[in-house]
Amino acid sequence: MLSRREMIIDVICEELALGKTLSRICSSKAMPDRRTIHRWAAKDSNLADRILTARRLGAWSMFDEMTDRLMNATPQTIQVERELAHHARWSISKLLPEVFSEQRRNPSLNVTGNNFTIRWMSTSDEGSLVEPRPNAGAPSEPS
Repeated sequence: MLSRREMIIDVICEELALGKTLSRICSSKAMPDRRTIHRWAAKDSNLADRILTARRLGAWSMFDEMTDRLMNATPQTIQVERELAHHARWSISKLLPEVFSEQRRNPSLNVTGNNFTIRWMSTSDEGSLVEPRPNAGAPSEPS
């Protein structure tokens, strides 16, 4: 049989996985406040991992919801929907950077945990980092 605290944690993780915010979840009278949840997570690394996993699943829910809202936006609501989508995109990119990050990986820098490796580029690597300009090197036509 689950304790009251375990049942609360299960409900919180389910709601986070559906894309709800911890603030909204904890606003219910049946739930503890956010500070209590943060204290529990600070003392229990397994709980912190469960919450992070639930938030990551919730990021996918937010992605789905924002896509639906943008698809159903009207000319009167599109600006608000775009702002909400922008915020969601930023949040999702932080929770799931391996999927939603806009940063390009630098092939000469490898970061793993607290370790990093820098590989010096050779002259053959340099060409792959420079994007050619359109018509660069093309002969100019006389005017």
